Amino acid sequence: MNILLFQLGEKIPRVIAILIWVGVLLYAIWACVEMAFLDPIGGAFNILKIAVLWAIVALLGMFLFLHDVATRIVDEAFGGRKFLKEEGRILSDYHAAIASGEGERVREELETMFAENNADSEIALLLQQIYWDRNRNANVALLRLETYFAAQRAASLEGLELVMRYADLLRELGRKTDAIPLLEREAQSNIYQSPDQRAIHIRLQSLKEG
Repeated sequence: MNILLFQLGEKIPRVIAILIWVGVLLYAIWACVEMAFLDPIGGAFNILKIAVLWAIVALLGMFLFLHDVATRIVDEAFGGRKFLKEEGRILSDYHAAIASGEGERVREELETMFAENNADSEIALLLQQIYWDRNRNANVALLRLETYFAAQRAASLEGLELVMRYADLLRELGRKTDAIPLLEREAQSNIYQSPDQRAIHIRLQSLKEG
């Protein structure tokens, strides 16, 4: 129930904004009709009014319907560096090794790299795939995640998945409510984009509901 209320609470401002946009749109259309048929000699005032109305319609429409797209474009254009990996570091061989069941062969190398940079989300995820997905070693997997979340991290493509894995591991260990403090912190972090923050909020609410 709390999740539904949370989701509804998130959507209400958007619904109100859409209603306002529809109202302004209809008024702008009526103003055009009025100028064309009812008051064709209204002159410069009518033209100015229509121009302002359509400008408002365009701006509100862009905000409502292109906001997420625009956010991603701006992030990639001006903040894209936060998603870049270390220059020259290629992990495709490690991904391939784990996918083919040879995670143990590359585990030590990944551990060495993780020890040097425990804020690297891609390496953290690869270790999760070895320790949990393949070996079902929840305790070691959890320790690596705790190390990762204790580091000074930047935004990353793997960040949301690692948050969800943290909650999953604690649930597996019978300690699911222990994940609440970290999820509360991550939900407020500016390293996640809006859709990811919403996903963390929803998972957090489900944990609080028990």
